[in-house]
Amino acid sequence: MALEKELWDKELQLKGPFSFRYDADNCIFKQKDDGRKSAGVYIWTIRSSVDKHYYIHYVGESPNIAGRQLDHLISMLGLFYGAWDIAKARQIELGMKWKPEDDEDAEQGKFGIIWEGLWRLRRQKSKKPISDVDILGEYKRLHKTVIANVENIDIFFANTKEFKKPEEPIGKEELKKNYLGYHWKRKHIEGSIADMLEAYPPEIRKNISALYPRDNATGVSARMDLTLRIYFPTDPKDVVIMGLNHDREKVKFEGRREFVEIMI
Repeated sequence: MALEKELWDKELQLKGPFSFRYDADNCIFKQKDDGRKSAGVYIWTIRSSVDKHYYIHYVGESPNIAGRQLDHLISMLGLFYGAWDIAKARQIELGMKWKPEDDEDAEQGKFGIIWEGLWRLRRQKSKKPISDVDILGEYKRLHKTVIANVENIDIFFANTKEFKKPEEPIGKEELKKNYLGYHWKRKHIEGSIADMLEAYPPEIRKNISALYPRDNATGVSARMDLTLRIYFPTDPKDVVIMGLNHDREKVKFEGRREFVEIMI
């Protein structure tokens, strides 16, 4: 779907990190209406206990960011999503030396994974059918691991421009066309951010994306002659998201506001 360039955001301001934990001050569900209930793109990260940087785990988009996080939470608690040995996952660092038994998982973005998730079992028909999985037994085995996963995900999000229905009546086809256009735009930005991880040399890419599964469903339809500037929420010493602003030589600065530019 072609989009007019004036519909596109030229800048996005990341906010975060936010948490799924309801007892946390930065709970994504309890924050004031600062855009979390609006449309945009979001990034899940896991913070390294070694270098304290944030490693991308998932990239998504939604017309209601907080509402989509609730959907995700339900899927995680229901074993629909994968689960990681979070203590192992948090040992990630840029200079990681991989053990032979971890090398393949790291290549696939599944370093520390211990449960593939029901969605993968449903899609991988050659493996055990879901009907043959003792889901209750797996839940008894994994529930503490799943809770640890939920508690250790740090969420960043950025709001995008959205189509607003004009005061004057418009036809259903025009309304549908505009809505789908903005949805496609969010999907394109989502895919462009994910693609940044694939643009690094293999030896770097494996380390910065060892927690970002390669089977996550993102993508772009075509490259556009546009540049998107993503601003980071705080001082760069505090927020380094590997794959976005970790390469200090390529990150640009404008006063005290740090940003990175990506081609979309």
